[in-house]
Amino acid sequence: MASTSKTYLDISHYLDLSHSYRHRHRSEVASNPRFEPTAIDRILATLENEVEDARRYIRQFQESGDNVDEYTAQIRSIAASKRYLHVNGPVSSTRASSAKLSSEDETILQEIATAQPLSRIQASSEFTIKYLDDAIKQTKSDVVNEEALSDELVTLSKLLLARLALLHKKLDHEKYSASSDAWISARTEKYVKKLLTRRDKSRTTLRHLMSVLKNLLDSRVAKLLVEEENGAPVGGFEETQAKPKNGISLDDIWTGTRRAKVAREAKILVENMLNAAFDSDSSGWVELEDPDSIVVRLLVRSEIAVARPGDARFIKLRDFARKF
Repeated sequence: MASTSKTYLDISHYLDLSHSYRHRHRSEVASNPRFEPTAIDRILATLENEVEDARRYIRQFQESGDNVDEYTAQIRSIAASKRYLHVNGPVSSTRASSAKLSSEDETILQEIATAQPLSRIQASSEFTIKYLDDAIKQTKSDVVNEEALSDELVTLSKLLLARLALLHKKLDHEKYSASSDAWISARTEKYVKKLLTRRDKSRTTLRHLMSVLKNLLDSRVAKLLVEEENGAPVGGFEETQAKPKNGISLDDIWTGTRRAKVAREAKILVENMLNAAFDSDSSGWVELEDPDSIVVRLLVRSEIAVARPGDARFIKLRDFARKF
């Protein structure tokens, strides 16, 4: 009887474990309408039905109040009868009808008829218990594996969400950088165009001023420099009204060759000084071929250029900004 009680308690324990697992899955089904039963759920349902049958048989056996030893003896007697039949062969129908059974044989047959359901119940219960034990072990293993897989899926989902957030942040940063780069590029292009316009305008103005300067040197300054070089007084740009005595003026004494030479020398010297002044790698000094030429004396005397202290072979444009 103690063996039967222990078997009943083991089945109850397994059934409680199964009920707890099923209850947890029912809560998941209630929370998730799209939940579909797995193979484990179907196995557990089958096991629960079989356990209920085994529990009902064992309860009936306990309520009958029969002695376990008596049933054990009956089962052994049944086994002996089966061995006897296996050795001597089955009894023919003629012999069975004509032969009379003894009281001992009738008792054995009654025991066989009575003990067969009990033996089937016991064999079915033992098989069911072993099957349930293996199934519950497998179920526990599956539950552990599913929990581990669930933890891995949760960790993987967290990593994926973090990666997506990082990609969104990077994408937003790239969009902002692209818009900033486009704005900077547009501003830079606009500023470069403005500088190019100013450069072209400055070059146009410089060409105009150089043209005016060259025209002035050719038409007026060169003639005055030639007259001064030959010792004539410099009276300025005003025309004299007096007639020359012999009908020839100072402008007619020298041919245009000398004036062209002086004008060319003045233009070259002025251009060299301007280039040296605008050159960032140069100190601005220009070396002279003839430090005593009339052009050099005019530029120094009019304070357009300044000679190097201690060495008159070099001159440069005066820094008018510093002077004023």
